[in-house]
Amino acid sequence: YGLEVGARLHPLEWLIFAGGFTLTHAEFKDTGEAIPQAPLMTGNAEITAKLPNGFSTSLRMIHLGPRPLIEDRSVRSQPFTIFNFA
Repeated sequence: YGLEVGARLHPLEWLIFAGGFTLTHAEFKDTGEAIPQAPLMTGNAEITAKLPNGFSTSLRMIHLGPRPLIEDRSVRSQPFTIFNFA
């Protein structure tokens, strides 16, 4: 089971905000063990500006939360966040 939320906002003709967030609880039905590499939480956000010359620029962020690396959940990955400016 899980939850997913996303939104996009265009407050000005040249400016766009967007983002999303997920929470998940992924496990095998028969054993109740975790599905390896399935993230518990993810998130993303973006700000885009349309420039007068026809080009646009964006700042994006992606976050991947901790996740079990093996079925018994005894080993977990570290969460990480990536930013991209283009």
